[in-house]
Amino acid sequence: MRPIDRSFPRRLLDVAPGRYVSPRDQPPLQLAVVGQLIGNLVLGLGANGVIAYIVSDAQPIAGADAIYAPGAEPARLRELSSHGVPVVSDVAAGDMNRVTRLLRAGVSEVVHRPVRSEDLAGKVLRAVRSHPKREENRS
Repeated sequence: MRPIDRSFPRRLLDVAPGRYVSPRDQPPLQLAVVGQLIGNLVLGLGANGVIAYIVSDAQPIAGADAIYAPGAEPARLRELSSHGVPVVSDVAAGDMNRVTRLLRAGVSEVVHRPVRSEDLAGKVLRAVRSHPKREENRS
């Protein structure tokens, strides 16, 4: 019988408190959220290397890698697109009219409701990777 390898759990505990280790050891992406965000979604995004925060006076959009605006209208999304970072929004499954309006408004990616953290994280990552000003935004 093979002995149990107990090094794996120990490795997980060796990370210094307060140090965030994102997937693939990349710095986490900063996602500015304009609207409401469910707690479980925040935890799931963090596990996928995306740190989400609600936009406020204390935490502005400036410095974010992407913007998530759930349920936002096209006019608001056009305004958010002017920040120079990709914008992601959500739609009900099968609502192709809204998808078309969102894409015309400058949204980079669209995620279907109900939103799952791994779907949103994937859309945000793809939007940031494919955004034309990606290198300027990370500086």
